[in-house]
Amino acid sequence: MRKVFLRLAALAAACAFAGPAAAARHVPGEVLAVFKGEEGTKVVASSLHLGREAFRAASLAAAVGARVEETYAELSEAGNGVFVLLKSDILSPEALTARLLKREDVLAASPNFIVRASVTEPNDPFYASGALWNLKAIRAPEAWDTTTGRGDVCVAVLDTGVDYTALELAPNFRRDLSRNFYKDGGTSRADPEAYADRNGHGTHVAGTIGAAGNNGRGVTGVNWSVGLISLRTLGPDGSGPVSGIVDALNFLTKRLEEDASLKVAAVNLSFNWFSSMPPTLANQRKDPVWRAFKALDSLNRTVIVTSAGNDGLEVGVLAPADGPKGADGTPTYERGDYVYSSSYRGIHNLIVVGASSQNGSLANFSNWSRNFVDVAAPGVSILSTTIAAYEHSTRVGDGTVMATMNGTSMAAPHVAGAVALLKAADPARTAYQVRTALLHGAAVKSVLVGKVAGGRFLDLKGALDYQAAHPELASEAPRTEYDERIKDADGTSSSGGAGCDAAGLGALGWGLVALLAVVGRRR
Repeated sequence: MRKVFLRLAALAAACAFAGPAAAARHVPGEVLAVFKGEEGTKVVASSLHLGREAFRAASLAAAVGARVEETYAELSEAGNGVFVLLKSDILSPEALTARLLKREDVLAASPNFIVRASVTEPNDPFYASGALWNLKAIRAPEAWDTTTGRGDVCVAVLDTGVDYTALELAPNFRRDLSRNFYKDGGTSRADPEAYADRNGHGTHVAGTIGAAGNNGRGVTGVNWSVGLISLRTLGPDGSGPVSGIVDALNFLTKRLEEDASLKVAAVNLSFNWFSSMPPTLANQRKDPVWRAFKALDSLNRTVIVTSAGNDGLEVGVLAPADGPKGADGTPTYERGDYVYSSSYRGIHNLIVVGASSQNGSLANFSNWSRNFVDVAAPGVSILSTTIAAYEHSTRVGDGTVMATMNGTSMAAPHVAGAVALLKAADPARTAYQVRTALLHGAAVKSVLVGKVAGGRFLDLKGALDYQAAHPELASEAPRTEYDERIKDADGTSSSGGAGCDAAGLGALGWGLVALLAVVGRRR
């Protein structure tokens, strides 16, 4: 796994989230890896703290000239492989990755890259003014006649944090489940309580999901009532290592396994990155991030919602040319790269979201694909909560701090919020059932055909109606080749999916992924 610069998938008005562009693509000396478990046994979380698996991991790391910095025990148990963050003082991440991938007891490895962050009618004044056009476009008012959400149904926001003091968010915020996984100021450990937002992006995303509704104040979210969880993985400049994302997913997996009653309906990932690894190899579990997604996916309790990205590229297909250069002169992506996590396949409860404009067509910046992008949602001129320090914020008379932003970062939380609303309407539904209802209940727009699978556009009322009319929906996805590989200890075999064939690519060639996390934003 890699410390990926998560690029915010937000094209905010004017020059959003301006911050220094990092020249490094990965953390010096660090590599994310997944080791095989002990022959003939299933990996158990407890064995990774002080048990035999912990000793084996330390021994394997030493054999390749590294040491174990962190172990992700819950992901290891759920994914049946030992997830670790390694550090070497003598080897570069590229050299360490190459050395690891030559070993039979290593399932996946890559540098720790850096990611960048890409009705019942409510009486909230900005809804009444028509500024929240996006909620009417997805038929939220009609859906709110059925449900406006439940406080015990949660959405985890992996982002720059959330301003939990914001007047519109405080009633729905879950401090007991929120954590920080970003290491501020070069510290060796993240302060778990530092999950407040110092950028504005995460607070905007959270507001779309669940700004408190019908309270006569400011804006409203897709849910009037919902549990908002801040899992902070990105720093003040909207970037952070991908190991923070893995750490957050490990934390969430542990909480879900400890509490069978906990309802985390969705995780929202409004960022993406680029990698030279073809989807065919990522889906063969060679990509540690894919494995982390799959471990959470296997619980069938949480829908993973991710933004498609803001590069105007076809998802699942090689980038035809280098992307625009950042402040340091480095292109945001290189010719031959693929955009992730939107190019992942085999994650049954994953929804990839493109951005639409007010006329219903795909926004000109949105990444697209008739195969990989599952649904479109509003992503242009989206008004939501933010922090006062955000350059383009406005504080209105009632104290609400708001801003308008554009991007697939803004589209994704509409879908994450919709997932929570469907779960609130029928809490017994599995993640796969909710995903099925959301996609089958979507509207079909001719202007999206060829750009989004089935020409789908998010329709809250349609999804609720479909779910109510189909109590017999399959509770889990049919088993596929991807699931069979999860069961196999060696993780081998080939898979389908978009992208070029892996033949001829050396382990180092595809392992050196240029993960530029495009948290959904353009400058």
